[in-house]
Amino acid sequence: MTTTDDTRASVPVESIVRALHVVEELARSGPTRVGELASRLAVPKPTVQRALLTLEHAGWIERVGTDATQWALTARIRSTVSGSPAAVLSAAAGPELARLRDATGDSVHLLVPRDFGTLVVQERAEGRRAVRTVIPLQHESAITSTAAGYSLLAAMEPDIAERIVAQQCPEPDEFTTVRRAIAQARAHGYATRVGWDGDVVAVAAAIPGSRAIPSGAVSLSIPSGRWTSEDAHRLGALVAESAARLGAVD
Repeated sequence: MTTTDDTRASVPVESIVRALHVVEELARSGPTRVGELASRLAVPKPTVQRALLTLEHAGWIERVGTDATQWALTARIRSTVSGSPAAVLSAAAGPELARLRDATGDSVHLLVPRDFGTLVVQERAEGRRAVRTVIPLQHESAITSTAAGYSLLAAMEPDIAERIVAQQCPEPDEFTTVRRAIAQARAHGYATRVGWDGDVVAVAAAIPGSRAIPSGAVSLSIPSGRWTSEDAHRLGALVAESAARLGAVD
């Protein structure tokens, strides 16, 4: 059978499509290892490796990290996405997170939704105290398992939030607990949550905006030994103010 040029042009070139997916994921996530990319893209690791080597040869990505095992977009490519909403938010977050860190002494994180059900740590300002809590950049968590997630769910349309909670919390007790936390976040303008191991308390507020899914949340992490219930309103107000300032530039 003879294939015309028009027919060939209409057939997707899988290797190019995969390479573009890799670029999109690196733009969204920042420096990432091959295995993590393969998992997120649901593509075999050797296939991702070939795409990475092709993109490296073209000057689109580069190896980074102390052991050069992570991949990131080059400055040339980053400049093409620097005006995206996510990039604008990340750029504005640095000074604002540092301001909140300096006001409280504790670590502050910017978490953004990767999809409807997952949050990822995008930026952070590490606390100044000897005992502090630091969450790694690009750390992922279920939206129903963090104070940041509660605040985001509280800021969503109720039917969207309800659907997400139902999907992630099939057990009745967990479903009720998360719904109660979301209701409290709506009432107070911020959310609080004690970590699963009891060592950390987080106070978080969603970044306000006009989107159905908020662009992110600011979260303050406090070792539980320094936390008292009397701190909640004062710290919640500070976190909400930082989130509001970021909302003005988002």
